[in-house]
This record gives sequence, structure tokens and C-alpha cells, in this order.
Amino acid sequence: EPVDMGPDIDKHLRQYEPGTREYVFDDVRKWALRRRNECATEQVCEGDDGNVNDGAGTQKEGSAGRDEGGDESASAERAFWIQGTGGLGKSVIAAQLVQRGRTSAKNEAS
Repeated sequence: EPVDMGPDIDKHLRQYEPGTREYVFDDVRKWALRRRNECATEQVCEGDDGNVNDGAGTQKEGSAGRDEGGDESASAERAFWIQGTGGLGKSVIAAQLVQRGRTSAKNEAS
């Protein structure tokens, strides 16, 4: 049975300072849109066999969805990797992404 992460998500949502880390949320949004567009045009996405048609990109430490030069990568990374030392707010960012995803899904459904 799945673990209920609701209380943890709620705790981290309360720790979020509005207006902070917007660059991370912007990068995640751009990455998700790029993935959606590439899969829609069948450039890079999972096939029926579960394999990726093109190589998956890798995130470098601190890149927040960008390649080493700071430009958005043209390849479709299958994961957006957020990493950092303890206390930097990764869990708060994750909770915000869950909340924003829920809000976005509700808006698309209506």
C-alpha cells in the first residue's frame, strides 16, 4: 500500500517563502514543456518496449535543468535532477512542485 506523504508535503509547503526559488520552478516548467512537446512530435519519448528512442541527458551538479554553459539543453532529459547539501530546500521545492502540479491539473480539467 502506498505511503501517505500528505503530512510531509503539508509541512514543507508551510516552510515555503512565496516568491523564492522561482528560477527553479521556471526551469522545471520549461523542462516539462520541452518533454511534452518532444514526446508529442515523437522526437524523444518512450516506445512501446519502454526504451527511449534517443539517449537521455544527464544533469550536472547545480545545473537546475541547464547544460554546463547555462543554456537549456536541446536533448530531452527523462529526469530533472535537483541536488544540493542538506538544508538547501530541496524538499520544500519538491512540495511546491507537487502543489503546483495539482493546481495545474485542476485548471486543465476545468
